[in-house]
Amino acid sequence: MKHNDNSATGIARTEWQGVLAHVMILAMTVLLGMVLIGPLATWMRGTAGFWSAGAAGATCLAATVGAALIGRLLCRLSNPVSGVLAGMLLRMALPLAACMIVQSMGGFLAHAGFVYWILLFYLPVLAVETVIAVRDLGASNNSVGM
Repeated sequence: MKHNDNSATGIARTEWQGVLAHVMILAMTVLLGMVLIGPLATWMRGTAGFWSAGAAGATCLAATVGAALIGRLLCRLSNPVSGVLAGMLLRMALPLAACMIVQSMGGFLAHAGFVYWILLFYLPVLAVETVIAVRDLGASNNSVGM
């Protein structure tokens, strides 16, 4: 009986390690984006541009990490389709809401091009997350077939 508990814990640990690896890859993507976009933002808009680009990157990272966690949790608890749809909703809604709030309030983030920096971060992060999701789906299909 104790052996079954350890194997169940091992499965859960493996899943969380996969989630952590997923989050680390996404964080490195945003960090690489900031290394590439940061100098451009600073050149175009000064330090406000740098902070605006950083806020955009953090917003995209928070949205995609939240989407990955909610998607994985819902896939385990219920229908995988609901997990994908809930993740997609969060992934799109958070950056969109942030753009609407920043633009409606004005301030230095809006003037430094927050919406444009969101667009520059959102697409590469979405592409990386799609590659990770397809890879995970392929790995789960291979393990089911065995």
